[in-house]
Amino acid sequence: MDLDDFVGQVMNDLEMGRKAHGVRAVRATLKTLSERLQEGEAIDLAGALPMGIDHYVLMAEQGQKFDVNDFITRVADIEDISNSEAKFHIQVVIRITTEAIPACQTEDILDNLPEEYEELLALSDY
Repeated sequence: MDLDDFVGQVMNDLEMGRKAHGVRAVRATLKTLSERLQEGEAIDLAGALPMGIDHYVLMAEQGQKFDVNDFITRVADIEDISNSEAKFHIQVVIRITTEAIPACQTEDILDNLPEEYEELLALSDY
């Protein structure tokens, strides 16, 4: 999967008509996720992502502590959408991300996040 395929799948699943909106959803979710991860995990995640998407992970300051509601709010603020829309965008982007990376990487992400993130990120199947 390359950058265009990844963003195209996000756009399709979120029923977006503009590539810029799909890119914004991907950037907001992956940047916020990487802010919550420890540096090593974020670097590992970036290495597993298609080229061009890895930048969104690496551009963030990792190791921050915030709860799942703050995660949603941060994504909503970046995308300039409601929290309920942001929650849906997060779930779609994370699902597509987990399809693009090895299962062991998904397990590492889950192991390094508090349990409250499982439902939002829908990672409990890994």
